[in-house]
Amino acid sequence: MLDEAQLKAERARVRRDTWDGGALSLQEMESFDESWWLRLSPIERIGLVWELSSEGYGFNESSPRLRGSAGGIRPL
Repeated sequence: MLDEAQLKAERARVRRDTWDGGALSLQEMESFDESWWLRLSPIERIGLVWELSSEGYGFNESSPRLRGSAGGIRPL
């Protein structure tokens, strides 16, 4: 089995061998993004959106909810 350094080196080699470079226009990038998301199943999309949200909002496995109370009753 490959160790972490060997895996990184192999991934880098594959990227170098297969990447053709270049730049896309904004319209080409939008089209690429849309086709990529549409290839995913609904379950895969939900999983990725949750992953992006948890990275952006700083959720972790021990606290998968909003911090604090969203509302409530307090005495005057």
